Amino acid sequence: MYLPAFDSQLGSGRLVPRPRTVRVAGFLRSSTIGGADLDLAEQRLTEFVDSRGWQLTGVFRDHGIVTLADAGPALEQILSMLSHGQIKGMVTLASYTISWDLEVVRHIEQRIAQLGGFVTYLYGAAGQPAGVPRQGG
Repeated sequence: MYLPAFDSQLGSGRLVPRPRTVRVAGFLRSSTIGGADLDLAEQRLTEFVDSRGWQLTGVFRDHGIVTLADAGPALEQILSMLSHGQIKGMVTLASYTISWDLEVVRHIEQRIAQLGGFVTYLYGAAGQPAGVPRQGG
């Protein structure tokens, strides 16, 4: 179960929704996560984004392998959304969700940073605590 992000209104005792100013896209790759685990992973992404008070524009899933030459359709869509200012960043489970190849991960992070965006890993990236936005490699 997740609870929406709320703030209490001073003196009123009422809870009001927190404005969602940071729009992000979720990313999952089914070759690292299979079957029903994809639904659970999407739920975790949703809960994490909501706990930050961010707005999740959607969870994009790729089924293949991400390489330096081919980011795959879901990542390309996220990059396009970043370049058009539709989102500010990408949220995913861990760096291995993008690729097992750290060179590929750093390349994707750099592309996102060049577009003014960030990547946040729920379970952390190599050498980074979980949940901390990462810009560039």
